[in-house]
Amino acid sequence: MKIPGYKLHRKIGKGGMATVFLATQLSFERKVALKLIADAAFDSNELAERFQREAKIVARLSHPHIVPVYDVGRVDNIHFLAMDYLPGGDLNSFIRAGLEPKESEKILTQLAQALHFAHSKGYIH
Repeated sequence: MKIPGYKLHRKIGKGGMATVFLATQLSFERKVALKLIADAAFDSNELAERFQREAKIVARLSHPHIVPVYDVGRVDNIHFLAMDYLPGGDLNSFIRAGLEPKESEKILTQLAQALHFAHSKGYIH
């Protein structure tokens, strides 16, 4: 699979609709998390367009607990989203490993702060 402007290294995650790869954004020579979603994952063109719109909204939100979005696009039948690569792992892995109450509280607080920030800008998640 080829996404122009990116070199894919390895798969780092998979969800219901998307697969995430560690990649290099060639123009800046930086590591990114590249989320790939096939057209078939969307029920309609409207959902695919919504994905593009929402990615652009998130890219405008600058907050310590919102992962920066660098790029969004579509190549053939694949939609992609390039985000900051955070090498510490994903939340699902932390949950499966077991979280202490203090860790859970910290994560929930950060999540609430990010949602509050987005809401203050007029966006509801």
